Amino acid sequence: MINAAKQTLESERETVVSATQSIDLAIRSFKDLAAAYDGQLEKAFDTQASAVERVIAELEAHTKGIHERFAEALSTLKGVIENAKSFEPESAPPSNENAGQ
Repeated sequence: MINAAKQTLESERETVVSATQSIDLAIRSFKDLAAAYDGQLEKAFDTQASAVERVIAELEAHTKGIHERFAEALSTLKGVIENAKSFEPESAPPSNENAGQ
């Protein structure tokens, strides 16, 4: 269960990183295209690109924070589960067959 949660978190992190890298690549491509057409368009795009880059940086920081908090929570849960094993009964509880007699 814990390993599955860790794998899910890692997969989510990889998805966000991949998406932000794709956005960054698209921005760079469009910037080159804008520069080729018009200097004013390039300036306007630079302004928008800066805003998008700030949002991407915030998203990456947020994702990293989530990943760290969930990893810590999973680690705590794992410790709780491992410590709970010492409280498992060593023998089966008595049956209730004689309870009604």
